[in-house]
Amino acid sequence: MSVILPFSLIEGKLVKNICKRRLRIFCYISFVCFLNSGISSSYGLDFLSPEDPYLLNVNEYSMAVNTVFREILDEEKDWMVFVKPSFESEYVLEIREDNFQYFVKRSSPNYSISNVIPRIGNLDFTNNTQNLELEDIDLNITQRAITSELANLIKFLIQEELVLTRFPEKAALTLDGTTFHFSMFVPGIGYIGGKLASLDTGSSMEALSNLMESLYKYVDDEIDEGEIYLSASLLRSRRASSFQSR
Repeated sequence: MSVILPFSLIEGKLVKNICKRRLRIFCYISFVCFLNSGISSSYGLDFLSPEDPYLLNVNEYSMAVNTVFREILDEEKDWMVFVKPSFESEYVLEIREDNFQYFVKRSSPNYSISNVIPRIGNLDFTNNTQNLELEDIDLNITQRAITSELANLIKFLIQEELVLTRFPEKAALTLDGTTFHFSMFVPGIGYIGGKLASLDTGSSMEALSNLMESLYKYVDDEIDEGEIYLSASLLRSRRASSFQSR
């Protein structure tokens, strides 16, 4: 036996659902605006700078990076960060899922790409004394299992920082030339990228770089998950403090 509801009752339910949906959208937009206003008024440099995701900017160096890491970049992933240290080889960090298990994965070339190919046009800034070619570069891949809870926490933190990307307003202290290039697919936004090349002491960006360093050490079995949790907690704490100090 079917029950026919009065039209007024159905209409009332529809209006109620629409109002709830609009309220959620309004709250989300207000929250994002609050985050951005908090960042701009507290730390002038406490954010990632926007850039093309997955190193899609076209120059000789980025094309070489895409060639060396092609297999890694083509894999489906939640997020990744390409790291260019000052005096060491580049590497890629990511957390991937395989049969409901999560792994921190690091891919490192056996030679620095910047020592094989110049980074700017035809100007030769390399130390390629061995006459190496890109074909001589092999990737060393290392990974270590991580809990799903910690993997999802890191994913959330990186997504939050990428959503807050903006161009810097002034010059800043650099990380001895080290740069972090984050890339991620964010539902409802698409592929986004952010670069970390400068920071303030005690800032969220410093905490983010420390979190990436802890993942690097974790792969080498130098630390346990507890150290990563501490780094992640520090990032959340500093980000919350930057909102409160408006």
